[in-house]
Amino acid sequence: MEYHTVVFGGGRYKTLMEVLRRSVEQNSEHKLVVHEIPYRRRHGSIKLTTNTDKLAKWNDIVQGADGNIVLMDCDTLLLKDVSHVFEKDFDVAYTKRTEGERFPLNGGVVFVRASKKTKEFFKEWLEVNNRMMSDSDFHRPYYKKYAGINQASFGHLLEKGPCIDIIDVPCRKYNACDVDDWNNLEDTHILHIKSDLQNQCFTKTPFRHHEAVGLWRRYYRP
Repeated sequence: MEYHTVVFGGGRYKTLMEVLRRSVEQNSEHKLVVHEIPYRRRHGSIKLTTNTDKLAKWNDIVQGADGNIVLMDCDTLLLKDVSHVFEKDFDVAYTKRTEGERFPLNGGVVFVRASKKTKEFFKEWLEVNNRMMSDSDFHRPYYKKYAGINQASFGHLLEKGPCIDIIDVPCRKYNACDVDDWNNLEDTHILHIKSDLQNQCFTKTPFRHHEAVGLWRRYYRP
């Protein structure tokens, strides 16, 4: 098994990636492979375009894989090894939010059992993502349900009914990405350093999410 992450250039996200790297080194016997790609300013939403570039690289990674891989955003933190997830029977596993959350999934962590089927799925995921980037009428209803572009296109494929075995695993455990997830981290394996939590990590005197900030700073080297 391997962990894979994509990082754009330097700055804050390079720092987040280095913290992720240290957390993987200390908490898992499996290696982290870092893919650095150039940041490209294009027309439209910066977030949507960078996430599209990230998905394109994820697709490249899956196409070249021959084993189990975990795709992780570079602003995540590994607290416990997650190789046990592959004891489950699936082709692709995504992280699902707690019932009642506005958006049902977060695309920052994806478990993949590489095969011909999953490679075809990722190719189709990227194709749908790219279609949404060029067709706002197609994108809009899925954006309202799932947010973003990678999540919207993944949601479209879920609704369509993919020809592979896709399961969900809880965000709270494998991709803690919401405020409620940051309050009780005893069973958390992957913490997602995003939104206000990310700002708190880079603030000299954080005033929220103390436990989560403390965990991140354990691996931070200024």
